[in-house]
Amino acid sequence: MNLILFGFKKCGKTYYGKRIAKELGLPFLDTDQRLEEVYSLMTGEFLTFREIFRKLGQETFRELETHVIEGLKGLDNTIIAVGGGAILNYKNREILEKLGKMVYLKIAKEPLKERLLYDDQPLYLDVNDLELSFEKMYADRKPLYEKIPAIWIDTTGKSEEDVVEMLNHLMKPGKA
Repeated sequence: MNLILFGFKKCGKTYYGKRIAKELGLPFLDTDQRLEEVYSLMTGEFLTFREIFRKLGQETFRELETHVIEGLKGLDNTIIAVGGGAILNYKNREILEKLGKMVYLKIAKEPLKERLLYDDQPLYLDVNDLELSFEKMYADRKPLYEKIPAIWIDTTGKSEEDVVEMLNHLMKPGKA
């Protein structure tokens, strides 16, 4: 059984995914990193997923992302972190829901805003008005994430150890 972590960029998918995978001795897969690898194999050029997004544009990037997610079929006992936008595509979500337990790493708006605006801003935010574009993105994505049938882990105000323990618990047989 796989554990599939999704949520906003900077909510901790990769961080917690790597931690839980290490603790459980399981492989960890980040779809953004896999996308970089696939792009490199296809073109012979190594670019970060951000650079790929810039070069290909959103539509082609999302098509490549779906190709990467289709390639996950057959994985088992893997911790998977999914890019924040990938899960919004119905086809991707359908594949992922069949692969394992979906876990929404929920984060409160203000800590998320701080992480996104004062770190390496995502390409989908407008650099000319970061605040407004963050508000729009948050308002658009939050209800979509929350409609996805998944186990929710609210990371707000919890220690890293608490979140890891909750994830660890989900990997035990028979746990929902």
